[in-house]
Amino acid sequence: MSPAQRAKTVFVAAMVLSFVSALAAYVTIRNLHTSQLAVVHTHQVLNTIGELEAGIARAGRARILYIQSGAEEALQQYEKAVSEIPPKEQTLRVLTADNPAQQANWVEIDQVFQDRMQVWEASVKRRREGTSSPQDDATAMRQSVNFGDEIGRLTQNMRETEMKLLRERNLRYRNLFRLAVSILLLAFGGAVILYLVYYRLLSAELRARQDAELAAENAARTALRSQEATRHLSVRLMQLQDEERRKFSRELHDSLGQYLSSLKMNLSMLQNPRVPQGPLIEQSMPILDESIAETRTLSHLLHPPLLDECGLALAADWYVQGFAERSGLKVKIEIAKDGERLPREIELVLFRVLQESLTNIHRHAGSDTAEVLLRREAAQVTLSVRDQGRGFEAGVLERLMTDGSGVGVGLAGIRERVREMGGDLVVRSSTNGTVLQVFIPIAHGQPMRAAS
Repeated sequence: MSPAQRAKTVFVAAMVLSFVSALAAYVTIRNLHTSQLAVVHTHQVLNTIGELEAGIARAGRARILYIQSGAEEALQQYEKAVSEIPPKEQTLRVLTADNPAQQANWVEIDQVFQDRMQVWEASVKRRREGTSSPQDDATAMRQSVNFGDEIGRLTQNMRETEMKLLRERNLRYRNLFRLAVSILLLAFGGAVILYLVYYRLLSAELRARQDAELAAENAARTALRSQEATRHLSVRLMQLQDEERRKFSRELHDSLGQYLSSLKMNLSMLQNPRVPQGPLIEQSMPILDESIAETRTLSHLLHPPLLDECGLALAADWYVQGFAERSGLKVKIEIAKDGERLPREIELVLFRVLQESLTNIHRHAGSDTAEVLLRREAAQVTLSVRDQGRGFEAGVLERLMTDGSGVGVGLAGIRERVREMGGDLVVRSSTNGTVLQVFIPIAHGQPMRAAS
């Protein structure tokens, strides 16, 4: 899964979590509100029961006061208290309409209260008419107390039932409150974590994109430098070709041309019959030998025939011996001579690398010795050339390995030759010397057998 897809997945998960959490929080808060209304309803029932008991008690006290004193004010208080009881009864009936048990208690309270009201009204009527007696008042008092006890028992049952409901509803309210808080905390925490992960993924994607853009810019700059180095290399190769041609032209003119001119003069003199032929022929033979030797030397410098005829091992050994004699450089060479040759194009590249490496050591390294090692494995061939000179500067070596710039045409040419063969060039340099290693895969062409 790509970083963009992971970021999209995390974002969608965060949105889904937020939606589900919001829905769960809504349901929980809705239930919490319902539970809170139930708790408030229970308190309303308890308050109404208390108000009903208080109203009945006030009516009872006002009746007793009126029976004892006969004061009109007490009668008015009694009638007012009695008139306030039915609305409270009706309120209690409405509040307990959802509870069959409480409705049954209310019916009994209403029946007992009606019976008690009959006793009260009868005693008040006798007192108002002046026909009451202590015996009737005592009987009415006993009946009123009995009815009051029954009403108290019923209201206590209702109160206990409501208190039980209140405890249950309070407990449910607290549980729902904790659940709502937990859901909100978990939802918030989960959303924060997912959004943080989403932010990190976006940051990582942005950094990766910036790194890719930077890498692309660096690659473009490297390609530009490589193109400039390639153009420089092409120009320098053309210059070297011109110099090589001029050098070859001078060699032909100064050496081989002079020999041939002298030989032509001798041959021209042979056309004169009066000139003795023996001395001229004897004089021409050394000139002819020198011409042949000079021609062979020029041919070897351009392309050693040993490389085609006998292979890289003998050609490299011949070249190293000749180079050591001409330059005074002590060269130690180790090349396996097992009779099996490399493909022709690989041998040519390795020979040119050897030529250029020894030339650079002689001209620039300031080393008196060099070591050459050619090792062949199953899949590749490795050429190592080591010296004990002053080495490269770090910046020059880095530019060589990145784009081939900052160095002479020789090393740049080696780098391009090796790359054309699908190989690698590795250069390690310090103040104690330089090691140049070339790795070329043996992937194309059939190996050649050395000439016997």
